[in-house]
Amino acid sequence: MINSEKIIALKKRGNDILNDIIRWRRILHKIPELKMDVPKTEAQIVECLKEIGIDDIRTGVGGHGVCAVIQGELPGKCLAVRADCDGLPLK
Repeated sequence: MINSEKIIALKKRGNDILNDIIRWRRILHKIPELKMDVPKTEAQIVECLKEIGIDDIRTGVGGHGVCAVIQGELPGKCLAVRADCDGLPLK
């Protein structure tokens, strides 16, 4: 069980990186790519990961996919996250 001190620390960390997250989202929205052909998006995601100190990064996964290992400070359970990064054509 997570105690209240850990929750407060997590919220503070989230607030600390909020501006970075907003900036990254805005950058990604400026480079829309379609139909799983996302080389610019792949490069931008790698750049964001490196910016926060992630070194264990694989690119080209299934085409332009990115796989990264973000190591926590404590031993424990693992979390996997998957997201589509291609856009839909809009008129």
